[in-house]
Parts: sequence; structure tokens; C-alpha cells
Amino acid sequence: MSCGYEFDAVYGHTYAITVMRGWGSTWTGDVVDTLSGKATHIGSWALPSGSGNLRPSQGGFVEYYSSPPNCSQLQWVNVVFGGPTSTDAGGRSGSARAQYEYGNCTGQGNYKSAQVGTGTNISRGWVR
Repeated sequence: MSCGYEFDAVYGHTYAITVMRGWGSTWTGDVVDTLSGKATHIGSWALPSGSGNLRPSQGGFVEYYSSPPNCSQLQWVNVVFGGPTSTDAGGRSGSARAQYEYGNCTGQGNYKSAQVGTGTNISRGWVR
């Protein structure tokens, strides 16, 4: 399964993804531009009953929805996924870790990852 949501992001701005529990097993997600304060709703979903709460880790990923005909033509991306934080349960925090490269250009995509505090910096691609 894959999902995506397009919105007008500003290069160089930091965005916070907020997830909040709605009613029962329903959750909602927003992305917030931390410079302007503008929030954009990116989705809502329901989990099976008994799924429980969020965990103190996250799995961010970078995915190309439209691959170029040649791996040397991958658009360069650079993103930092920060560790998750919470305003509930005493303000808990967690970590994000870079795991691996996947997809059609595995091993050919100029993939790099490094831990940055409780988060991870991922870059991939060639064309700037």
C-alpha cells in the first residue's frame, strides 16, 4: 500500500507532522509549516479496534511516485525526519532511524543516511 498527499511546501522551511487521536480508533494528521504556522490537513484513518496507542518511534520514507527512465536521472532530495514528540503522557519523545534504500534504483540512487540527534537525514538522487 502506498499513499501520498501533495501540498505547496516552501523549500527551506521546517514542517511538523502532527497526529492526533480523534474519536475511538480514528486518527487525523496535519502538516504544519513551523515558520508561518499554516496547517494543512493530510488525512484521517481508522485503525482496528484494540490497536492501541502510538509507539515512540517512526518510520519516515522518501518515495518517488514517478521514476525516471534511468536511475542517473533521479531528482535529488534531502530531508531530515525528526524523532517524534508528544504533548501527551508527560511529553514523551522517541527516535527516527534510517534503515535502507528500496525501489527500482536500489544501489544506484546515491542514497545516503545519517543520524541527526533523535532524527535521521536522508538524501537520494543525482539531479539538482
